[in-house]
Amino acid sequence: MTGREDTQLHIRTFGGLDVTVAGVPVRVPTRKVQLLLVAVAMATGMTASRERLVGLLWSDRSDAQARGSLRHALAALRKALPDPSALLAPSGSIGLDPAKTECDAARFLALASREPAMAADLYRGPFLADCDFPDVAFEEWALAERRSLHARALALVDAFDPAGATGTAREAVAGLAGRLLETDPACEEAHRALIRRDIAEGRRNAALRQYEACRHATLDALGAEPEEMTRALIEAPDPKAGEPETGRSEIRPPEGGSETSTHPSIVVLPFKNLSSDPEQGFFADGVVEEITSVLSRIRDFFVIARQTAETLRDSTMDTREIGRALGVRYILEGAVRRSGDRARITVRLIDAGTGTQIWSDRFDGDAKDVFDFQDEVAASVAGALHPSLRQAEIERALRKRPENLQAYDLILRAYPHFWAHTKADNAEAAVLFETALEIEPRNGLATAMLAWCRVQDVAYMWSEDPETDRSEGIELARRAAAMADDDPATMVAAAAALTISSADFALAQTLLERSLRIDPNNAWGWMRLGWLYHYDHRTDEAIAAFDRALRLSPYDPFAFNILVGSGVARQIRGDYKEAVEFVEAGLRSRPTMLWGYRGLASTAATAGDMDKARAAMRKLLEAYPDLTISSLKKAVPMTLQKHGVYWEGLRKAGLPEE
Repeated sequence: MTGREDTQLHIRTFGGLDVTVAGVPVRVPTRKVQLLLVAVAMATGMTASRERLVGLLWSDRSDAQARGSLRHALAALRKALPDPSALLAPSGSIGLDPAKTECDAARFLALASREPAMAADLYRGPFLADCDFPDVAFEEWALAERRSLHARALALVDAFDPAGATGTAREAVAGLAGRLLETDPACEEAHRALIRRDIAEGRRNAALRQYEACRHATLDALGAEPEEMTRALIEAPDPKAGEPETGRSEIRPPEGGSETSTHPSIVVLPFKNLSSDPEQGFFADGVVEEITSVLSRIRDFFVIARQTAETLRDSTMDTREIGRALGVRYILEGAVRRSGDRARITVRLIDAGTGTQIWSDRFDGDAKDVFDFQDEVAASVAGALHPSLRQAEIERALRKRPENLQAYDLILRAYPHFWAHTKADNAEAAVLFETALEIEPRNGLATAMLAWCRVQDVAYMWSEDPETDRSEGIELARRAAAMADDDPATMVAAAAALTISSADFALAQTLLERSLRIDPNNAWGWMRLGWLYHYDHRTDEAIAAFDRALRLSPYDPFAFNILVGSGVARQIRGDYKEAVEFVEAGLRSRPTMLWGYRGLASTAATAGDMDKARAAMRKLLEAYPDLTISSLKKAVPMTLQKHGVYWEGLRKAGLPEE
C-alpha cells in the first residue's frame, strides 16, 4: 500500500456504510451527513450539484431551509474529515477529490467491465445494507442504486469465463458468487459461476455437487428446476475425459511451495475409501475437496491445488518422496469408511521431511446430510491443523542457526514466550517481535503482536510505565490495522491490543469480523471476539464465541485464555458453578498464568466456595502484593469496570479496596 493510499478517505457502501482513513473510522457526526458523503462520492466525477443534494436529503424543507441545512452539514463534514482538503466546493456544486477519496461502489462500476476480478472483491453485500434513510427521495435513489449494482454483480459473475483466467481471478469471482448466494441461495448466476470454476479446474464432482445445491435451492424457493443454461453446463461433455493421467515424472514443485518457502506448505492427498461400496469414493473425494478449500483460505498455509494432489491417487511414492516431488513440508492423508448413514473419517498430519506423524484425529458422524458432514469435518481439521502446524513450524525455527533467522522465524520463536503469560516471557517475546521489525519494518503481524505485548504488560500489571506502554500499544495496533490487508492473524492481534487497551472497540470488532470472514476457523479470532463481547456486556455472544474457539482448537496453546474467558463470562450470566470449573480448567492448562487467580477468586466467591476463593486470593497477592481493587480497575478495560458481580466477588475473596 502506498503512502497516498494510507491517507485516502475510504467510503464503504457495500454491506453497510462506514468511512475510514488508514483503517481508522472517521467519526462523521450524523447519518444524514454520512449519506451526503455517499451521494457526492457516487456522482459522476465525484461532483454533485447543490440542487441535487438538497433534493435528495432535504426534500421536505423550503429551499432556504434546505440550503441552510446543506451548509451546516458541509461544515460538520469538513470538521470531521482528517484532511478537509478532500472536500471541494466548486461553484454551485460539492465535490470530493478523486485523488484523496475512494468509494467501493463507484470503483466497482469503473472496474466491472475491464477488471472483473478486482470488481468482484469490492462487492461485499447490498449497497447501503441495513441503513435507515432519513428522506423519501434519498431512499428511492438508494434502492434504485442497490438494484442496479446488484444486477451488475450478477452480470459480472455470469459473464466471467474462468477457462483463461488466473487462479486469483477465479477465486475472486467465486468469492463474489458465494456472497450472492448468502443473500439468495437460489441465485442461478452465482451457481453457474461456481460450476464453471469447478469444471475449469477439473473438479467435475464439485461441479455436480454445486448443481445439486442449485437444484435444491430453486426447488425450495421457486418450486422449479434450474434453468436450461444451468443444466447445460453439467450435461456438456467433460473436455478432459479420456486424457491420460499425469505421470509421476511430470510432477513439479509449484512456485511458492518449496521447502525454502517462508510459510508452511501442505498437500491434502486423496483419501482412501475403506467402504465396501466403490461408489463411496465420491464421498471421500468430497471430504478432501472441502478440506483443501478451507485450508486454502488460511493465509498461514501454502496449499497445493487439488488437481496436483489428484495425480498421486494411486502413487506408490512414500511421504518423503511426495514431499520432495511437490516441494511441501507437510502432508495430510486420511481414510473414509461409510456404512449406511454412518461415516468415520481418520486423518493424520505428517512431516514430509522425516516421515513422522505430527497429529491425527478421527471424526464420526451422520452422513445423511453429506454436505453438512463434509463442512463439519473440514472446519474441525482446519481448526486442529492450525496450532499443530504452528507448533511444528516453531520447532523448525528453533532448530535453525541464529544467523539464518528471518522475520517469520523470529515471530515463530516469539510465540511460546508470548503465550507463556509471565512478565519475563512477555518481555522476551517483545524483543523478538522488535528484532523481526528491524529486518522487515512493514511486517504487519510483528507490529500487531508487539502491540499485543505492550498492552498485556499494562493489563497484567507488569509494566514500569503503564501510560507509555498503553500509548505505544495503541499506536502499533492502529499501524498494524492499516497494514493488515487480508491477513487474519494480523487483524486478530491488532484487535486484541485495541480491546485490551479500550482504545477502539468499533475498529477491533470490524477487524475481528473481517478476519473471521476470511478464515472462519481461526480459533484466536473467536477467542478475541469472545473477550470483546465480554468487555462489551454481550454475555451470551461472548460464551458462544469462546465455545466455538474451544471446539475448533481444544489443544490450542491459548486454550487457557479461552477457558478463563468463558468462565468469567458465565459468572456474569449467573452460571456460578460452571464459571469456577472453566477458570480452574484454564489454570490447570497453564499454571504459570498467575493473573488467572483473580478470575478464580472472584468466581469461587460468587459461587459461595469461600475456602477456594481465599486460597486463590492468597496466590494472587503473592504474585501481585500491591494489588487492590483500585489499581486493578486502572489496568483492565474500562467497560469491565461495570461488571459488578466480578468486582463484588473479588471483594468477598479479600482483595483490598485501596
